[in-house]
Amino acid sequence: MNKTAQILLLSTLSLSILYAEAQRVDFIEYRVLNVFEENGEYWGPYDYRWVYSVLNDLHLPSRPATVKRFLAFGIGDTINAEIISESERRLRATDFIGEAEIQIQRCDSGNVAVVTVTDLWTTKLAPSLAYKGRVLEWSLEVEEVNLAGIGVNIRGAFEHDEDYDSWLFGAQLPRMLPGGASFKFFHSNETKTVGPTSTSLSVSKGLRRDTDKLIYSAGAFRAGGVLPTWSDGNTRGESYRIDDETQYFGAKYLFTPKFGLGLGMRSARLSREIEADDATPCFEQEYDIIAIGASYLRRNYIADRDVDAFGRTEDLPLGWLVAAESGVSGDFELNYNSASLAHSSFVGENYFATKIYYHKICNTESLGGSLRFSSAMFLSGRLCGRIAYQSVNNGFPETLYRVGGQSVLRSYRSYAQVGERTAYGNLEWRIFTPLEIFSVRFGGAVFVDAGTAWDRADGDLSLKHSPKPLLGDVGLELRLGSTSSTTGQIARVAVARAFDGTWELSLSAGQMFETYFGFEHGVPIP
Repeated sequence: MNKTAQILLLSTLSLSILYAEAQRVDFIEYRVLNVFEENGEYWGPYDYRWVYSVLNDLHLPSRPATVKRFLAFGIGDTINAEIISESERRLRATDFIGEAEIQIQRCDSGNVAVVTVTDLWTTKLAPSLAYKGRVLEWSLEVEEVNLAGIGVNIRGAFEHDEDYDSWLFGAQLPRMLPGGASFKFFHSNETKTVGPTSTSLSVSKGLRRDTDKLIYSAGAFRAGGVLPTWSDGNTRGESYRIDDETQYFGAKYLFTPKFGLGLGMRSARLSREIEADDATPCFEQEYDIIAIGASYLRRNYIADRDVDAFGRTEDLPLGWLVAAESGVSGDFELNYNSASLAHSSFVGENYFATKIYYHKICNTESLGGSLRFSSAMFLSGRLCGRIAYQSVNNGFPETLYRVGGQSVLRSYRSYAQVGERTAYGNLEWRIFTPLEIFSVRFGGAVFVDAGTAWDRADGDLSLKHSPKPLLGDVGLELRLGSTSSTTGQIARVAVARAFDGTWELSLSAGQMFETYFGFEHGVPIP
């Protein structure tokens, strides 16, 4: 072995030992790389590097203080490989950082944590155009996920269909002062009456550093307006007026990173007045609930690529999350129970994630579960799918489940079927290609969707005797995913044929479903 090889080997061993052992951080250095690599090799008959230089000049980079908020350590902390990996995952989990790497370097003054992140293009323009059931629907959403480089998210959207025009405005301030805050305003109308308007404001704090033991959430919500109910085939039924107010607060203390115990409180007033020709029954519900809850989280991660987005590292959670909550009203009547179980693991090279839940508050009861999976790569793609079941008893009209729309059945409108029970599934082969132009990577999907909704009065679900038919479609999608912009930037052009023979053409943005769940301790709020 020559001298150069010996030096390289010794340097590698020293770095490995330093990375494995716990080290005190005396300084932190932040390096924020441009969105686009101006000196890279780009496909095309001409040199397009000047385009990337202009876009880099237009982009406001993430500020060091913004990056600092997502680290699991600070100056003076003792860190190890686990804390470094957790910090890198938190940075990648944002919508404005694509890749993150943290290295410990020694200098004369001590240990320096060098945090290197690659920014993403964070201004998102998401148009959607769909022709379904001989009806044209369209929407436009504009979102900036890293305003001025400080991590603030602002969003505005407009949606038009046959019956409604809807507006939405929202803002989020993640991990700030010292937690996070969010605001959302929604309004829609139709030709005869003013539709529902809702406003919500919440503040919360999650785990930011390994020394944080307390997480909390608090907020308020107000909703009012007239909302039509719907029957199958998207025909309008009765309408009802909603008038809701609710306030909540909850906190959980983590005795260990795996186990937490918490307390939550909620005060709510809900009212529904059904406007029908024969009667106008009124449904009202008021409650004040104090709840306690516990959760157990056992989690680790594996990094992978080409799971849901295009060309970036994604962190798949592995492990278990078990949570249980229970609460009483002011007169000590037990009127709130909730439990959930989530698990994800690899079976061979195939990833599976499952979740089941039960929730009951006053007389409203819901139960559901889902299974998602992603296969190993084959033929430049992955086989991804999900199956889900949900049910609700004694719920308000808007708690009924709707089968249809881009998130469930791509060839149907959102209210194709409505019921107290729903079951659906999606299966698609997601194709990833190496073809990339202007940081836009080309891919596609071959898919099949199926689902149905029904009521308790219909009896047990049977494909042979079900009073509501099984809906479904098969189709093809062209997907354009930006490797240098926020994760929502996946444009989809799809053509699909429903089981009944009708065709649908759509242009939309975003992923229809992810193949994994996030595992986090929750705050026990009824």
